[in-house]
Amino acid sequence: MPIGYPLVKAMDKDKFLSYFLLQNAFLDKRILFLCNYEDPTDESTYIAMLLYLQTENSQQPVFFYINSAITFPNLCFGLYDTILQLKVDISTICLGLAGGMSSLILAAGTKGQRFALPNSRIMMQEPQIESGVNGQATDLDIEAKELADSKNILINLYHERTGQSKIIIEKDLQRPRYFSANAAKEYGFIDSILIPSTKS
Repeated sequence: MPIGYPLVKAMDKDKFLSYFLLQNAFLDKRILFLCNYEDPTDESTYIAMLLYLQTENSQQPVFFYINSAITFPNLCFGLYDTILQLKVDISTICLGLAGGMSSLILAAGTKGQRFALPNSRIMMQEPQIESGVNGQATDLDIEAKELADSKNILINLYHERTGQSKIIIEKDLQRPRYFSANAAKEYGFIDSILIPSTKS
């Protein structure tokens, strides 16, 4: 059962009570959550929030939490490029799963500030074609070429962000490959694992 959009209670100095979206409350604290999306409008929303946070204060970092498995490359390349263009530090944190293109967003964070929780999973895979593609044989050839081009771009970007060779990355993309937090650190997706403090 969906939980909908949680609301947060707030009271101003005049003791006027109001409610606003939890997402907006976190945005005020410079915290973003990357969840699954299947529409370019959603990617544009994340881009807009990052641009807003940099405009508001380019000296304070942004904390980008990821629990997502986005499969279509065209829904992430714009977000990836935006993260690298911004002057503000972007701290990426995987909790749960960073799968498909989301693993690229995880690796796009500021070097030294890319994290995962101990039981997180990171998964890389070949880019997939969007559902509903049809048409003449020539149209399908065009889509196949675009998919191959997207794969080559992805290989280059993984190479830049992880330091792994393109040959290894191409081999690893042939089938979905899952990493534990420790393995993701060794591969170069993240820099550190966040170990929770022991509760008494």
